[in-house]
Amino acid sequence: MKQLRFFTLLLLLLPMVAWSNSSAVRLGQLLQDVRAIEADFMQFSFRNLDQGMDLISEAEGRMWLQYPDQVYWQAEEPVMQVVLADGKHLYVWDQDLEQVTREPLGDRLKASPASILISGPDAIRRDFKVSEQELTEGIESYELIPWLDNELYTRLVLSFVAGKPKEVQIFDTLGNATMLIFNDLNINPEIAADRFSLQVPEYTDWIIVGD
Repeated sequence: MKQLRFFTLLLLLLPMVAWSNSSAVRLGQLLQDVRAIEADFMQFSFRNLDQGMDLISEAEGRMWLQYPDQVYWQAEEPVMQVVLADGKHLYVWDQDLEQVTREPLGDRLKASPASILISGPDAIRRDFKVSEQELTEGIESYELIPWLDNELYTRLVLSFVAGKPKEVQIFDTLGNATMLIFNDLNINPEIAADRFSLQVPEYTDWIIVGD
């Protein structure tokens, strides 16, 4: 549950930053035509990176992303939870608790780790300083640092294999990290419109925040 809550918090980040170099241009080229993604994911969270990698939680599931502001993030193991953004609202469905929390989406997806992959080069140019890391075993990686400090992460690392997103590393202000690894990833798939609508059992409790 903690790992999905962390992901939900990441969706709320709104850094305002900028880019300027050839590394950013190359990253923009990789993401230029990406407007939707479907993939399996594995998520690992670590703490105390300066003292060695201490694994504290892990999860796996499937995600669907669609430009500009639609996300369906479904964790299946070890607990079943859903984070959904439908363009108007952000939903968190805790299936074990039989509870949904809904609040206005607003601009909360801007520059989040989820939406970066589908936001296009202009958004990356606006939000991040980008530097290319050394090519390792066919893995092309880019470090993204927001010009404006935020409370949850200090930098991101996006990695690509054969031109496709493979991994996102998220480093926070406390020396911890979260790693997302993508498998069976499809770029610009046809995603059914009802994928971004939440269907829950009638007995589910709703908590409405804001509107």
